[in-house]
Amino acid sequence: KTEIKSISTFDQFEYEIYNNNINNNISTTIKIPVKGEETSFFINEIQSIDSSSFKKITKKYLLDLFIEKINDNKYLTESMKEFGLIDKNNYNNDTEYESANMKLAESLKLVRNNQENGNEPYFETDSWKIKFITKNQETWEKYLKFLDNKTNNIINKYLNDTFKDLITNQVNIRKYQIEDIDLQIANSDNDEKKLLLKSYKEKLIEEKFLDRLILSFNATPIVSSKKFSAGNILYDATEFSNNFKERTSTKSMLILSVVLGSVFGVIYVLISNAIARRK
Repeated sequence: KTEIKSISTFDQFEYEIYNNNINNNISTTIKIPVKGEETSFFINEIQSIDSSSFKKITKKYLLDLFIEKINDNKYLTESMKEFGLIDKNNYNNDTEYESANMKLAESLKLVRNNQENGNEPYFETDSWKIKFITKNQETWEKYLKFLDNKTNNIINKYLNDTFKDLITNQVNIRKYQIEDIDLQIANSDNDEKKLLLKSYKEKLIEEKFLDRLILSFNATPIVSSKKFSAGNILYDATEFSNNFKERTSTKSMLILSVVLGSVFGVIYVLISNAIARRK
């Protein structure tokens, strides 16, 4: 059994500024006057950076990503093949080798710590366990270390790529908003509306939310030189127990029976020969 834990509260603090920037983003509302045939009225438009698409980075969110990845049998199978947990030379062909890796991945059990006794429903927890049967403790611990590093690297890349895509998307949205405002200004004969649109265009151009968000994201462990971790496999604290005690005991009794049977057989033959000589 090997425990998987989330990052600490202290590590989560490294994301505090980034998370606060997301929380503190406020949408801007403008009122655009529209003149009808008999009356005038206003249309409220909200046009600003949408921070809802950016996800706050918490230790629960990071651990959920970590567990989701490890719980993917296809990913586990590929990681076991990459590490070389199974010797390919022991199989006749690629099909047998692939099948063996898939079965090995499926045999890995991932459970919440408070699920071990089968208690349902279970509460949220920041600790999981990997349960696995192996004949080689040292190799298994090395694989868990490999899996820990590989999974964290994949999640790190995912978070980086996702953030960059969201930033690009928001930059494009702002660009399209400015283009729409320019078009409305060009097509409007309402001076008051033009002034409002020009004012809002300037606010959009001067908007610093994305710049602040990029700076704060770059200061997190995802980008900075600090070691990034979404979850931690405590591979060097793996708890091993012998699952073959009963089998070993049965085998020992069988061997002992054979030995004793042989001894008694020899004794019987010796006694029989001695009696025969006396006669």
